[in-house]
Amino acid sequence: MRKHHFTVLLALDEHGPSSQVTLGRRLCIESQRPARRPRRPRARGLYRARVRDEQDRRRNVVELTGAGARTLERLEARLEAAQKALLAPLSAGERRELCRSLTRLADHHAAGPPHPDVRDTPGAPAAARGR
Repeated sequence: MRKHHFTVLLALDEHGPSSQVTLGRRLCIESQRPARRPRRPRARGLYRARVRDEQDRRRNVVELTGAGARTLERLEARLEAAQKALLAPLSAGERRELCRSLTRLADHHAAGPPHPDVRDTPGAPAAARGR
């Protein structure tokens, strides 16, 4: 399973049934793509697309199936085992500090696009400098 398939299943698990448009926005998938992006998981019966939303018949709703929830549970267990192995050399305190630091970074960058001056920063990645 590819990362974007996992993120579709995770989003459906965390937020419940969603319209294709809402799911696409949540995952930053182009507006035409949400319906097409997760075809493999759909073919495996991991989620289903209801043709119409009961409240708004114009919306198509995507929802996680029982098989999808079980698959997600297995994948999360594998992810947790991989994280444990990766972080094994760190003490409990070091793990907490790493988690705090990464959360702080994620929160900072989730606040919006980088400041325009980042383009003029010598150490900025080439993509941020527009190259």
